[in-house]
Amino acid sequence: MSGLFSISTKFSTLCICLIFLAINTEGESSNREILELTIGGGSGDRGGGGGGNRTQKVKLWNPFCSLPPHFALQFPPLPYGIPPPPPPVGPEVLVFDDQRRAVVYPVIQKFKAIITSVPLGIAKSWQGLDICSCKGFYCDNPPDNKTAIALASIDFNGFQLGAPTLDGFINQLTDIALFHANSNNFAGTNPPDIAKLPCLYELDISNNKLSGSFPRAILGIKSLTFLDIRFNLFTGSVPSQLFSQNLDVLFIKDNNFRQTLPDNLGNTHVLCLIF
Repeated sequence: MSGLFSISTKFSTLCICLIFLAINTEGESSNREILELTIGGGSGDRGGGGGGNRTQKVKLWNPFCSLPPHFALQFPPLPYGIPPPPPPVGPEVLVFDDQRRAVVYPVIQKFKAIITSVPLGIAKSWQGLDICSCKGFYCDNPPDNKTAIALASIDFNGFQLGAPTLDGFINQLTDIALFHANSNNFAGTNPPDIAKLPCLYELDISNNKLSGSFPRAILGIKSLTFLDIRFNLFTGSVPSQLFSQNLDVLFIKDNNFRQTLPDNLGNTHVLCLIF
């Protein structure tokens, strides 16, 4: 039994040596495919004595030089394939339930960005897509479409907000009907194209830091019935056409106007006048 084990061990060792020699033939000769191996019966330690050594040419394939065609290495595909790259990240798509509010949303965010003072923290609520829930903003059905919901009114009275201008804000609110912003710290001049707002009928920008000459663009607001520009820094004269407007309330005192009583004052439609 020990003899069989010894023969098996020698045969296994021979196989390992053959593999080792086949792998290392690259370093000796890149084209060598025939190896001469000495195979002998050993010292004749089992039956019959030694049969002597004999030399046999054994042809081995060099795995690094001349693999047979049927022995070509092939790698199976991955079981699930290579996952595709993630799609590029684009800008966030905002979805509004009404196109009118979609137009106003960036106007509000742009104005929020230029605000210099928010002592009461009011602007903290100006977040999210529901502008109708933001403090100071009120929505309603516009007169030209009773099924739509639009920003109809702004009431910033007493908010003490600070901003260098109202231009780019109030004049971009196309559906606005009431704009009340007294007792803030808004500066600059009145927007020159404010007359393009077709629904505006109440404008209160009193007790701010607005300056320049009288905002003549106001004369072009045909729907305006209430105007209060008191306690600002306006200068110059007040055009007489103002007193011919279809205003119910007109407050213009406590500015730096140089004004005398206009000739058409007796024919004015204004019901409550302070100047």
